[in-house]
Amino acid sequence: MKRAFLLLLAIALVLPASAQKKRKSELPMAVVAAQFVYITSMHGDSYNPRTSLEERDAMRRVEDAVRAWGKYKVVYRPEDANLMLVVKTSGMGSARVGVGLPPIDTTNPGTRIDPRNSPIGGLGTGADISSDPNDMLMVSLTPRESAEDASFVWRRSARHGFQGNKPDLVEEFRSAVDDTARQNAKP
Repeated sequence: MKRAFLLLLAIALVLPASAQKKRKSELPMAVVAAQFVYITSMHGDSYNPRTSLEERDAMRRVEDAVRAWGKYKVVYRPEDANLMLVVKTSGMGSARVGVGLPPIDTTNPGTRIDPRNSPIGGLGTGADISSDPNDMLMVSLTPRESAEDASFVWRRSARHGFQGNKPDLVEEFRSAVDDTARQNAKP
C-alpha cells in the first residue's frame, strides 16, 4: 500500500512537468537574426522637423543603448536595415502649423513653380494628442520612412521608458531577444 502511494505520488509529480509545453518565443527569429537596425520615431527621424525634442532625445538614448549592447549595427536609412525600432514618447499633445512657399523656378527667374506640383508648397497643420502617459518602443521587420504604415512584431510601453543610460524599454527588448535566441537554440 505504501509502495503504491509513493508510485502514484511520483507519477503525479512527473506527469505535469513532462506535459508542460515549451514556452512560445516572444519574437520571430528574424529579429534575432537581424544585423542592422534603423531607429526612428512615429513622426520621423532626427532630421524631420515634425520630430519633437523629446522624441529626438529618446532616439539618441535608444541608439546609445543599442550600440552599447553590440547586437545590432545602427544605420541611418531604412533601406539599409533589417529591423526598425520606433520610439513614441509620452505626452499630452502638441500642435504644428507651418507655411511653405513653392520653390522658385531657376530656369525662368522671378517665376514660381505651381504649388500643386510642389512637394513643399502650401500650408501645413497637424496635431498629435495622446492620453497615454507612457513611452513606447515598437519593433518592425519592415523598415520604412514612415513608421505610421509599419506593422509591429513587438511593442511595450513604460512610464519614463527612455530615461537613463540603459532605458527600461531597450532592456526589455534586449531580454526578449535573448529569451527568443535561447529558446530556439539547438541543444
